[in-house]
Amino acid sequence: MATKSDLYFEMFSRNIGCVSKGQQEKIRATRVLIAGLGALGGAALEALVRLGVQEFFLVDFDTFELTNLNRQRLATLDSMRRPKVHCAAKFAKSINPQCKIKAFKKRLTQQLAAKGCKWADIVLDCMDNPYSRAMLYRAAKSSKKPYVFGSASGQYGMASVFAKKSPDFERLMRLPSYGRSLEESKSALLAQGKCESVLAVAPSIIGALQAQMALGCMLGRKSIAAPDFLIFDASKKSMVSLERLK
Repeated sequence: MATKSDLYFEMFSRNIGCVSKGQQEKIRATRVLIAGLGALGGAALEALVRLGVQEFFLVDFDTFELTNLNRQRLATLDSMRRPKVHCAAKFAKSINPQCKIKAFKKRLTQQLAAKGCKWADIVLDCMDNPYSRAMLYRAAKSSKKPYVFGSASGQYGMASVFAKKSPDFERLMRLPSYGRSLEESKSALLAQGKCESVLAVAPSIIGALQAQMALGCMLGRKSIAAPDFLIFDASKKSMVSLERLK
């Protein structure tokens, strides 16, 4: 009779060669926090589950609606008005039933961010809210966990990892919260506008890049790290470039 371990390595046997069996075991044992299960988070989650990650801490307060269908991987007519985080958990288990998922249909709070970052080995920020981003970054930094940032709007996106030697995220991204308390800068952060127009390709690519960067963190591989960013811009002939923010 096949064991759960046998089934796991059969499911992910095509990973071997790109990674060793020992590295696949590391992937299997890694705990990942994903905040935001929309376009970026859905793409990142799928890639990570198919890489063989089994343990997730998922946070999203929202439900799916018709306007999500143009770009969000987990948005279908069957998922309308259902919590994104619950749809994400079901989707992950439909690929690998061995997935263990902590799902929170809540807005991110400092307490929840601290709890998640303490539990996780790697933190993925797939949100579009600067206030929540700053909150999650601070929790990841305090817990000394890699913070994998991704952002997409229109036909443009960017991703990078903030690790030990990276510059401060809030300073580099010129957030009004830098050097101030979150509550003191909350209004200024929330006043920053959201993108109303986005095509599916940019967030799909950026979410997948976040998953790849997370894989680099899991396996100790050299990867892109802030202030260097991978930039996707569909309006340019080259489309993908490496840029350093100052």
